[in-house]
Amino acid sequence: MKKRIIRVLKIIAFLIVALIGLLVVYSINPYKASDDMKDYIVEDSNVDYYEDFNQITYEHEDAIANIIIIPGGKVKAEAYKYMASRLAQMHYKVTIYKPLLNLSILTGKSADQFIDPNMENIIIGHSLGGVTASMIASDNTNIDYLILLGSYSTVDISSVSVLLITAENDLILNQENYEKSKVFLPDDHVEYEIIGGNHGQFGWYGNQNKDGEASIDVKEQQDTIISQILHFIEPL
Repeated sequence: MKKRIIRVLKIIAFLIVALIGLLVVYSINPYKASDDMKDYIVEDSNVDYYEDFNQITYEHEDAIANIIIIPGGKVKAEAYKYMASRLAQMHYKVTIYKPLLNLSILTGKSADQFIDPNMENIIIGHSLGGVTASMIASDNTNIDYLILLGSYSTVDISSVSVLLITAENDLILNQENYEKSKVFLPDDHVEYEIIGGNHGQFGWYGNQNKDGEASIDVKEQQDTIISQILHFIEPL
């Protein structure tokens, strides 16, 4: 019996090590922010910048609400700096979460450390990051708005105000799962499609493997996303 238990424990340990190895291999060569993005980020004396191992934060000195951005799978947090900086300039505190191995699904719950109980909270998730954001929103009553970029929820988020932004040429988003996931949404959810956009341009990191080709440039798509977000949370 003792030998059998030891054998089972060895198998479990092997499977855990193998899984960790697969995750590390999968996360190699993540999508990095495109060099040209920094040319469009405008510094604002009213916005403070802070970065460490698990966050990139832009905070307006007169912030009216708190925004958390969760990156897509294998996408570096820096790829969302343009979006974050622009939103911060509109009087928000914006934190881009830096997940372990650039896979938020592994440690997604730790992103809730950036929720501010003293302000309205908006959580934005791109692709796999949207799945993580949905899980956080479903479990935390401090989340007021959930915005999914090229993503969908796998849990009930009917108690949160939800905005879904998709793109016409997005070939990464599983359309069948997207449609099925609508049973989890509140009746008054909002959907918006970016004509000419694709999946990769929800961040600023260049072309994504197996994605469709965008017919608009990344700045136009980013500005459209920002405009729709601001319109959606306008009551704040």
